[in-house]
Amino acid sequence: MKALKKETINPEIRLIAVLTLLLALSVAMIGLKISDENKLSADAERLGLANSIAQHLNVAAMLQAQVRGLGATLLGSQVRSQKIIDEFILLSQQSDQEIVRALQQGKALLLKNNDPVLLMSLDQLEALNKDLKLFRKQLLEQGAEFTEWMALVTNNISQAHQLRTVVFSPTNQREAFLLYNNVIRANAAMLAEYAGRERALLGSHIARGELIDDETLNRLESYRAVVDMLSKEVLLIKGLSSTPSALVQVISRYEQIFLGEYQELREEIYQESSLHRKIEKKLALKLAYKADVIEGGVRTALNEFFALSSGYAISQLGKAWAEGRADEVAEAQQVVEDYFFDLAKENKFYAQIRVLDAMGQERVRVEVNEGEVQRVTDRLQDKSKKVYFQNTITQQPNALYISPFGLNMERGEIEEPFKPTMRIAMPIYYEGVARGVVVVNFNPLGRVFSEDYVEKENLHGGFIVNKQGFFLHHSDAKKEWGMMPQLERNQFNIKNEISAFSEKILSGKEGVVMEPWGLMYMWHPIYFNPFNRKNYWVLVSVTDTVNYSVDSSEWYMRATEGIQSAMAISSVVGDLSARAARDIKMNATQSIAMQYFMLVLAIVSFGFIIVMIRLSQQAAIELQQSKDEAEKANKEKSRFLSSMSHELRTPMNAVLGFSQLLISDMDDPLLKEHKESVNYILNAGNHLMQLINQVLELSKIEAGKVDVFLEEVEVRLAIHEAIITVQSMADSRDIKLELVGENLGYGIIADATRFKQVLINLISNAVKYNVPNGSVVVSCELLNADRVRVSVSDTGMGIAKDKMDDLFLPFDRLGAESSDIEGSGIGLTITKFLVEIMGGVISVESQLEMGSVFHVDFPRSDSVATVDDECVPSLPYLMDRHLESVVYIEDNAANIALVKQILKQHAGIALCSATNARQGLKLIKKDKPDLILLDIMLPDMNGYRVLEILQNDPETANIPVIAISANAMTHDIAEGLKAGFVEYITKPINVAHFIETIDRVMDKSQ
Repeated sequence: MKALKKETINPEIRLIAVLTLLLALSVAMIGLKISDENKLSADAERLGLANSIAQHLNVAAMLQAQVRGLGATLLGSQVRSQKIIDEFILLSQQSDQEIVRALQQGKALLLKNNDPVLLMSLDQLEALNKDLKLFRKQLLEQGAEFTEWMALVTNNISQAHQLRTVVFSPTNQREAFLLYNNVIRANAAMLAEYAGRERALLGSHIARGELIDDETLNRLESYRAVVDMLSKEVLLIKGLSSTPSALVQVISRYEQIFLGEYQELREEIYQESSLHRKIEKKLALKLAYKADVIEGGVRTALNEFFALSSGYAISQLGKAWAEGRADEVAEAQQVVEDYFFDLAKENKFYAQIRVLDAMGQERVRVEVNEGEVQRVTDRLQDKSKKVYFQNTITQQPNALYISPFGLNMERGEIEEPFKPTMRIAMPIYYEGVARGVVVVNFNPLGRVFSEDYVEKENLHGGFIVNKQGFFLHHSDAKKEWGMMPQLERNQFNIKNEISAFSEKILSGKEGVVMEPWGLMYMWHPIYFNPFNRKNYWVLVSVTDTVNYSVDSSEWYMRATEGIQSAMAISSVVGDLSARAARDIKMNATQSIAMQYFMLVLAIVSFGFIIVMIRLSQQAAIELQQSKDEAEKANKEKSRFLSSMSHELRTPMNAVLGFSQLLISDMDDPLLKEHKESVNYILNAGNHLMQLINQVLELSKIEAGKVDVFLEEVEVRLAIHEAIITVQSMADSRDIKLELVGENLGYGIIADATRFKQVLINLISNAVKYNVPNGSVVVSCELLNADRVRVSVSDTGMGIAKDKMDDLFLPFDRLGAESSDIEGSGIGLTITKFLVEIMGGVISVESQLEMGSVFHVDFPRSDSVATVDDECVPSLPYLMDRHLESVVYIEDNAANIALVKQILKQHAGIALCSATNARQGLKLIKKDKPDLILLDIMLPDMNGYRVLEILQNDPETANIPVIAISANAMTHDIAEGLKAGFVEYITKPINVAHFIETIDRVMDKSQ
């Protein structure tokens, strides 16, 4: 009780002491104010000099901003305009004159002030202006770096503004009015400065004919944010009744020119760039889709060929050849030929299917010509000299040979009409000896160009080249197949036709290049061979670059006119400030009277504050105590949830990880009854993880820690992704998922991730609570001009009216808890919260025995970029790769065993593990692995400390490090990525995602 009493009394005593001190200071300041009245004339003279300095600095800043824009235009132009050069020199000289006058008057002011800060500011401005003079000369004679030029001029302008602030730093209360006027001037000058940056940056892009990329757009938006803020303050001054008419007039002109005409031109340029970027993005998606089609076609051919060449008929033929009985060989060859014939009739993907014996002689040959399947018996040839036979017959069992892509040749001549061909071959082994070769011919580009390849946005067509730059497809067929020496077309190569960009296009990385005011080339690599990513083709699209409505000279002229209207405000305010300085003496008497009034008011206020302190002290203490207890409880809850998430996920990592490996093990597959048991384990584990995630999500909602990022979201893409996620659950329950509606190309304003979570929750609920062989329908409609509605309907049992009020209550399953349907009762609670926090509305309609319909309504967005149905992403697939070494630092033996089992499926990976940080660091230092997998919670050292050690060591700094941790809260993942982990994988490990992540990380590091 004594301690509590002391805590209650001491703040009051301290506050009274502070207020007493403030009162004493106020009395002293008023006394000094009265005694300083004799200094009014000297102050007026000093302020008049400061006003003149500020005027010169403002003019210099305006001129330097114009010089900066002209310099940026010169740096961005391929051919320099003499008119712009002359203007650049003239304005530079005028700026230098204004700086010299400001420095001269500044030194005169220094004699009156003797201020060290003023002296330092004058010296800095003089030194910076000398550097700028030298750099201007370099720009005109040799050229210069754009970024360095912008930084140097901007630094000069900022230093001029800083000196102006130092000059006008108030020394007493009498200068308050002058400071108010000076704030308006400063705002106008800063407004012109940031508008000048915008002018220079946009002028550079217009001069180069470049699009406004995201980085530039962000910089422009940051400039515009300052301009808009200052513009609001300027317009506010205009509306005040006390604002002089001269200032109102100049602000009105600024409103007309800068906020009107200049703003319209700026928005027009933005729209032109934005429209072309949408075309660019759409073309990029189409290129990626075409590449996926080609790669998918090759994978399909490989899968079908592997099944074909590993079949029973082929193995029996190898056996017959080995045993050498003519009757059995003939019979076996006939069986294979019949098998090939039936296969070709069902699937005409291949152009030829052949079997060659160990000497290279064709024994079986089936062809598909113009859709007709034919057996070839009289034209069987000796292929022993062919590269594909020689490379294949020496391969190990089950090893594939994939030939280069070219034109088919028969008896040493190119077959006409041309037949583009790629060959896949595999040796036929019997009793450890290669007995022959299976070969298929197919055209991997046939499916792509059976469609309309030249899209309406692709104004100048496109082409496909191989890694050497020869055309595999071109709008001019005479340029194709330059790699075939018999055609004598080797001059038709991208290195000759597009020499400036050919190296970038053939680099193996997707990209885009624009010719100023010319063509745009966009490309995407095609990794057609899944076993060799060093070989690839490139799909190229060609279209026009952006065509701005004005050139750089006109843009600079019109932007300068708008900026000068802002600087005119500064000039008018300067005149008002000069008049205010002359009026200071006349206001001295009124100022003294006001100070006396403030003294009386301070004494009265002091007494009133003392009374209020005594009345509210206890309430404030109790409120603070309640707040502290609530914050403490909230922190404890967060720590508990994070700890429980880690402890639950660590054992579940082993359960779910090994379950996935057991089911996907193709080398030693499980028995049917065992596989069913493991499926039960996997389903139960996934259900438990879903419950854990939902409880943590609900806890975040209750703690108010859920953040959303509102953006433009395409409804169609989100629905497709949600349906893909839930499809396997629907298939397991024999539930049909449908998406209805011809026009789904609506955009909404929402958080893309959270909106997808809402759709997944609603669709999965509709599946879980449906009847056997039922259906779920997802639809989208325009509710009105401003709202879009997405509906999820099911054919389930429906919801009784008396239970509708409890539908969104947490942990209330409306009687379903007694059924065998899994669930926690909090999914709809989370869904309702997410919809409403994104600005949406959720509603439901239901009838017993008829089903339910859930609606979610969101604000409409008309500017979202749409994506065709064929471009909706598919599920990822796993690819083999070759790594030399991987080090895994983990103290849990089960987790190490799990990762070893996963990586066994990747041929060539050498995994080394360590159970503590120090042992792992020694291992990394010794082996220099290609990749490091790192647990966060280690017994001897935190994973973040291990990462810091690796990053600070030049020998290990470039090795990618992936975090694998049971700390799976959102802030844990964000903290890990911020610290420098290239990826952050949470436990339990999803095997497919784990392998895909390793592939992606290694692709970036190579």
